[in-house]
Amino acid sequence: MRNGWDNLPRVSRKQNDKDRNNVLDTLLRNPACSVASISDKCGLSTQQVYRILRDLEEEGIIYGNPVVLDLSKLGKKRFIIFAKRSGKPSDQTSLNSALYSDEFLKRIASKKLDIIPEDDYTCTGAFDMVTVFLADSTMEAIKYMDLLRHTAQGYFSSYSMSEVMFTTRKNMIMTPEKDAFVQYMIDIAEYGEKLKDPTVMEELNQSIGYNRYTSLNMNFNDRTQ
Repeated sequence: MRNGWDNLPRVSRKQNDKDRNNVLDTLLRNPACSVASISDKCGLSTQQVYRILRDLEEEGIIYGNPVVLDLSKLGKKRFIIFAKRSGKPSDQTSLNSALYSDEFLKRIASKKLDIIPEDDYTCTGAFDMVTVFLADSTMEAIKYMDLLRHTAQGYFSSYSMSEVMFTTRKNMIMTPEKDAFVQYMIDIAEYGEKLKDPTVMEELNQSIGYNRYTSLNMNFNDRTQ
């Protein structure tokens, strides 16, 4: 794996690692961010940004334009929350959470949750709200869901959450995960009717190394405040 500053003095390597992490964090929060914007946000020259982006691309961490990030190489997971409205009128607190106000973002920070919101949708049908976000772990995602539930104060009657198994297309770009997805579907087909038994699915996940892709389906109707 290429690292353009392996031979630099220790202090320089530390600073470069910090600059690299700042660029990655900026891209995680806005993959369409321009080089000039990254430069402003991170306090780097455009040349430094181009160098970091080049190294990240050579390492396979980013690809495409707008940039798509390989979350598995960053220790991040993508989760989706589905929520159904209760019929209770919304108040300013619930609106603040829905619009990620400064107040709500401060609450996330106070809980020390490393959450990166990606997309939010207001829907018709089985669910009224869908939110997509990144988290380091399932436990972190559950804590975030509990925060949303508490903040909404009964505005939503039920919540369900799933972990994304594969992202085969992002920002209109086919991702490297498409190959893993195809293999996964082949493995599932081989098991056929046996997959109706949840213990068999767990054995499949363990035998083919797909533990990190295990999907969550949690209903939070009965969780206490």
